[in-house]
Amino acid sequence: MNRTLFLQINYHPTEKETSCSVNFQYLTMVCFLFVLRYWLLWWSSCIHVIVAYHSLKPGETLNFTTELCSENNKFCIGFSQSNYAEYNSAYLRIYPKGQDSQLVWVGNRNQFVNKDSAVLLLDHTGALKIESKDGKPIILYSSPQPANNTMATLFDYPTDELLPGMKLGVNFKSGHNWSLVSWLGKLNPSLGAFSFEREPTSRELMIKRRGQLCWTSGELRNNNGFIHNTQYTIVSNENESYFTITTSNEYTKIWILLETGQLINGNGGDVARADMCYGYNTNAGCHKWEEIPSCRYRGDAFNEVKEVFVNPNLIYVLDNSSYGPGDCRAICWENCSFDGFTDYYVDGTGCTFMHWNSTEGANFASGGQKFYILVKNTHHKEKKRKGTKTTMLDSAIKDLEDEFKKRQDLKVFNYTSVLSATNDFSPENKLGQGGFGPVYKGILPTGQEAAIKRLSKTSRQGILEFKNELMLISEFQHKNLVQLLGCCIHEEERILIYEYMPNKSLDFYLFDRNISKFLDWKKRFNIIEGISQGLLYLHKYSRLKIIHRDLKASNILLDENMNPKISDFGLAKMFAEQESTANTTCKTLFLPSVVDNIGYMSPEYAMEGIFSTMSDVYSFGVLILEIVSGRRNTSFYDVDRPINLIGHPWELWNQGVSLQLMDPSLGDSFDPHEVKRCIHVGLLCAEQSANDRPTMSRIVSLLTNESAVVALPRRPAFYVERNFYDGKTSSTELCTNDIEEITSSS
Repeated sequence: MNRTLFLQINYHPTEKETSCSVNFQYLTMVCFLFVLRYWLLWWSSCIHVIVAYHSLKPGETLNFTTELCSENNKFCIGFSQSNYAEYNSAYLRIYPKGQDSQLVWVGNRNQFVNKDSAVLLLDHTGALKIESKDGKPIILYSSPQPANNTMATLFDYPTDELLPGMKLGVNFKSGHNWSLVSWLGKLNPSLGAFSFEREPTSRELMIKRRGQLCWTSGELRNNNGFIHNTQYTIVSNENESYFTITTSNEYTKIWILLETGQLINGNGGDVARADMCYGYNTNAGCHKWEEIPSCRYRGDAFNEVKEVFVNPNLIYVLDNSSYGPGDCRAICWENCSFDGFTDYYVDGTGCTFMHWNSTEGANFASGGQKFYILVKNTHHKEKKRKGTKTTMLDSAIKDLEDEFKKRQDLKVFNYTSVLSATNDFSPENKLGQGGFGPVYKGILPTGQEAAIKRLSKTSRQGILEFKNELMLISEFQHKNLVQLLGCCIHEEERILIYEYMPNKSLDFYLFDRNISKFLDWKKRFNIIEGISQGLLYLHKYSRLKIIHRDLKASNILLDENMNPKISDFGLAKMFAEQESTANTTCKTLFLPSVVDNIGYMSPEYAMEGIFSTMSDVYSFGVLILEIVSGRRNTSFYDVDRPINLIGHPWELWNQGVSLQLMDPSLGDSFDPHEVKRCIHVGLLCAEQSANDRPTMSRIVSLLTNESAVVALPRRPAFYVERNFYDGKTSSTELCTNDIEEITSSS
């Protein structure tokens, strides 16, 4: 018979000493979780730990090299090294004797500990906790009334499974909510994207992704009933309101919330499919959203396939381990450039996105990794739309060709000269891969070196984005902005020709431990100042007010003297001169095409599609913190919570040890006052509300004037929250994707 474990701590105080013991007792029912998956599947009779080798007494500890086993040696508790966290990380788990790989229970779900120093301790107050030299104690159980015997049923702490007797709801007295939270990835038990909860007012069960409602059960009118052959009871009084499964000892009656958003029973059968909710209908309990991307239609859905082979140039990676499959699905659905996704890391976190223009862009085979491919509704008459799109594209290119030839400030190169300059786009001339295509080094007919950006035929940059970048860069007159030398349009080829930057881009130096040592603090501070001056010109002194929208380390080029120049304006937005004094704020219906800028995107832009000059300020703040630390924002992950390179320096700042953020390769070359000021400014730029961030004018003043009074930074933005846009900007200042933008003919 399947049985469920209760963790019981008995407290027996005497006049001389306190006597405690940890008892594991079997009760009839399915296993449940305390902090992690599978709350202790046990198949034996009662285990009562009483002897020295099978008990943990007050003051005794259990370390990585020892284990505590039941009397019959069927189950043990001990520390195990994690296979998917950082080196030396460990977690406390219960496992069948001799089967260390079979995970039964985990005590530190969101906070791995150092295996060399971690111990399990039962102290003299009756508290059971994990202690480690590199972090605060993790309390597994603490008796609120140490003078009495206490039974910790642990049903108040469900994780991703709902078992008979567990509650889903709220305790009005304590304010405690009973809910399930999925794993982050298939092998990563950290808190995931999906929650399963009960709303007491509407009497509905709900599945949410990062707070967004995906699925509801509808109102459960009766206090007793059946859902998917599972009997339930609803209790509602002045003290609490909750839903619970009430009968059956069968394992199939438990409910498990998967990392994909799917709710299943113990036999794998479906209870709810939040992973099939796309916002366009209310079928099977799905919640209809107010707005879906303009490129998605009713009936579009992801289909699971195995082993997809895609051109590597059409694969985009988001290597942030705080994203799970639910997050990847949402990003792929919102971004019209993506056609499929899978995970990036072996534990099921991170995202790999795929893009192709037709089914010829991918091949399929059986077996291997799971991929999710977006299948379009065949009733959308795709063939007709493609034909219309091709005709419009040809017409647009012809118009651009004619317009550019009329301009005196933009040189139009013929295609033959471009081929000659790049040796027919030889791989030996390739400098790198940009967001919209490869970049080659070339020698122009005048003998001048140039960086030649060739937009690939499958590029995510459309003809309007190409025109946008040309119009913008041709207007620039600033030493910290890359200079456009000309362009070339030939049939489907679209080519931009820039001044050549011999020292490549900032990310080439910053994130390579072997090369970053060449960036001493003087060079880094000069780069920070130069970028700020370039942004100030774009926001304030350019004839057109410009929002870059894609500021990141790879878009900062370095000249022969390591001076920075901002490049890549394919996503930039420009506004008329009379708008330049307004706090212009715009809204787009989906994420920008380039996925590797997500770590630099302000929260209001990433989650709400709202952008302004303050979006660039946020990106600049992230860039400052990267320059100081030498670490990528998206590569930073704290296992305790989804914290990034913005949250980490914020904590160091509050602790008065902000210099610990500094790149170790800087050695003694730095000015501590300048480093602290840069971290301070970076945190101000990354504040939660766009209205609290400083303007670029203010930022330049703070960086260059040591006597300037600097405000204390507030708590920075985290993606797990959604209160990004506070609505202080008036509705008349908002604009959408169809905003009438300024062109050269305006």
